[in-house]
Amino acid sequence: MDSEASSKRKRVPSTTAKAPQAETTGRERKRAKTQDARNIAVQTSDKALKDGQLDVYNFVKAREYEIRALEAGLSKSKKALTTRAFQSVPKDLRRRTASHNVKRVPKRLRNRAEKEMVEDNTPTVTARRRKPTPRMRLRLETAKRLQQLGARAKLKSNHPRIVEKDPEKMVCIQSREPKPKQNSLEPPPRPPSKFRERQLHKTWLPTHMFHAKRAHMTAPKDPLWRFALPLTPTDKSYRPTHRMSTERGAIGWDTSYMATIGLEGLTTCIEDALRALCVDDGDGADGKWGRRGRKWRAGKRSWEAWVYGKNKWSSKAIAPVSIIWCADTSREDDLKSHNPAAGGHSKAKVRAKKKVLVRVHPSAFLQLWEEVLKVSKIQSPPVMVEDLRFEIGSIEVTGPGSTEALRGVLKPSMVNRTETQSADSPEHIWTLLASLPNPGCLPPNALLGFCISDPRLHHPPRTLPHSQIHILPDDLQRTLATWPLDETQIAPCIFERASRHKASRALPSQKAINRRKGLALPGEYPEPVPTDPEIPILLLASRPASSAAQGTWTVLLPWKCVLPVWYTLMHYPLSTGGQ
Repeated sequence: MDSEASSKRKRVPSTTAKAPQAETTGRERKRAKTQDARNIAVQTSDKALKDGQLDVYNFVKAREYEIRALEAGLSKSKKALTTRAFQSVPKDLRRRTASHNVKRVPKRLRNRAEKEMVEDNTPTVTARRRKPTPRMRLRLETAKRLQQLGARAKLKSNHPRIVEKDPEKMVCIQSREPKPKQNSLEPPPRPPSKFRERQLHKTWLPTHMFHAKRAHMTAPKDPLWRFALPLTPTDKSYRPTHRMSTERGAIGWDTSYMATIGLEGLTTCIEDALRALCVDDGDGADGKWGRRGRKWRAGKRSWEAWVYGKNKWSSKAIAPVSIIWCADTSREDDLKSHNPAAGGHSKAKVRAKKKVLVRVHPSAFLQLWEEVLKVSKIQSPPVMVEDLRFEIGSIEVTGPGSTEALRGVLKPSMVNRTETQSADSPEHIWTLLASLPNPGCLPPNALLGFCISDPRLHHPPRTLPHSQIHILPDDLQRTLATWPLDETQIAPCIFERASRHKASRALPSQKAINRRKGLALPGEYPEPVPTDPEIPILLLASRPASSAAQGTWTVLLPWKCVLPVWYTLMHYPLSTGGQ
């Protein structure tokens, strides 16, 4: 019995046999280091006492050993239980090279960091001995090039040209606007020189710099649909994200990777081209090409449907798309086109040109592009097809506070407008929707098109006043029931190429925006000036399949105007406390 009990007990490993040791974790090593720093070695004084007599020499030696052990323990514990200066900053301020450059830590910790570097003999980096980085090399090359250009300009100023003053000999050449490329793919925008090598085989979204600091991106050599896209956030945000999208707050995505195709031509030719792609719900006269699709064809609604190969209804499905028709130029033209007594079905309507936007997922863009080219060339006259992937960007926002956030950021432009807005205009209807809890409450696939001012002029944004957020329920319900934009929505400017390019080129620099903010009164926003850009946007409200789910706002706007709107939207303080 005793032998069995002894066999069950753990045996002490022998000193001769070397058993494999398990790898210790970082926490165990730190604990052992702390315990070792707290232990102080001592020496007994038994040898100093012999036959009742004190041996002074041995006694002093024992005390000397203990004093040295105490001093060593104090210095060891001081270094073991403290952290360096660059480890005392928040997680988002740490740098991998912080221990080699004191300028990378906050000012309150720089003196401490310098002292630590001197004690540890850490090699420092100075500007003279620093090897130029790729960015510094580009700056040096740019400065050298500017010096050469300045020298040439100075040389030319010393030899002035002979200016012709005779009006008869003066020749004035007026340049024409560049024609858009038809039926050909558009190259991506040319990035700045310092980022050009990073975008050889992919394209950055307008908000790439924002997401690269806050999310895990696709691998540099493995882009997704030829875009560098954010995959997962760096912080743990699943529960807050779910809460913002369902209970309170709002959440947004930069969906500028969605491809956009523009169609322009006669109304009948565009309809025949879309029918060739099997864009139909199969209801005949009551379907989308009949009575039920009248608002969609008039540009008052959007429509999501599947497209197929040419005349291949059930054998070659391509992808689901969103199709948006451009509304008529004015309200009178819209009423005339739907009133047979007023000549709505005359030859002028048949020969009228219309514009259509087709949005599709980038994975199916090339396949849909080839099919659209095929069906557009067989029309008479042919339909012009334009690649708008890098001209029109988009932002999606969902959540109970999505309408309030967009309402506080997208402010209708008042530049060069002296007349007062009517109560049924898209700008005025947009101001009434701030208290809308769910975009799904709007009419199915409703849209609003108007121009907004530069959001950077109102940055940082402020929460809307209480009177604009809490509108009387009866007024909101009356607006949603009647929806006046079915009669007053005119052609959105985002369909016009000139409006998109004008807004992109007229965007002032951030330095100019800051200068205007500095000249404004304290607590006031800068006053609008006639040179402020008017950014054309198109708001699409989608209703989910489930009535309990939240709807989604989709904002279409010029590609270069996505970033100013995005930054202001991310800093909007919601009245519900979420963001």
